[in-house]
Amino acid sequence: MQSNPYLPRPIKITNIKDETADIRLFTLAGKIDFQHGQFVMAGLPGFGEAPFDICSDNRDKKTFELCVRKVGGLTEKIFTLKKGDKIWVRGPYGHGFPSLEKLPTKNILMLGGGTGFITMRSMIKEFIANKKLANFNVQLYYGARDWGCLLFKDEYKNWRGRVKLDLVLEKSEPNQSCATGLITDLFKLSPPPGELSVIMCGPPVMYKFALQKVKALGVKDENIFLSMERRMFCGQGICEHCGVGPKYVCKDGPVFTFAEAKMLPGAL
Repeated sequence: MQSNPYLPRPIKITNIKDETADIRLFTLAGKIDFQHGQFVMAGLPGFGEAPFDICSDNRDKKTFELCVRKVGGLTEKIFTLKKGDKIWVRGPYGHGFPSLEKLPTKNILMLGGGTGFITMRSMIKEFIANKKLANFNVQLYYGARDWGCLLFKDEYKNWRGRVKLDLVLEKSEPNQSCATGLITDLFKLSPPPGELSVIMCGPPVMYKFALQKVKALGVKDENIFLSMERRMFCGQGICEHCGVGPKYVCKDGPVFTFAEAKMLPGAL
């Protein structure tokens, strides 16, 4: 976005949409070139900055989108912003998921848990729009606490024309056709087909049990791609808070293969 990696620039907000009670989708003016799974540092003068996943179509040349969850002082202030206001952004940073066209197999299983699902949206948009990916079989597992926590609900109808979307909620919901349980229950309820490439983004506890299920299917370690986005801090690997063994999640990640991640002490 800019040559100085430490210098944020003000970006105008062109649209704001409530996704859940505490998560908003901000559309920002301007082009940004990014890989799926990369992030930007965004904030406001006097309130600091934090890492946010880019969740828009990576081919959009006019705008990009960030999902913000209200969890502290900075995000509470961001929630007071209106269309036409500005937010300061620098990036993108990190190494994202591989180019979707270069995934090891054409059967793709994606797992998104909680707010980790945010980073899945840009990939889904490419699977829908990119004709070169038309022969890929894509299955998406999405787990959330309840119906009110589900993100991007108004997009599911469009997604289902291209992606097999399986939802599971921890709490049963009347009048909603969703499974009840944990995301790992979907491996039995809706088994994935064939030789797989796996893309995962979610809380550490999801990785612990989902990786067991994935490995039971015989998926190769190098064919499993997971994001450790929750460890990101400064975006430059300078503060060292994201250090895992010899790696910095901000610079060397946040996406790693399972073959790489399992060699990093305390990563999983």
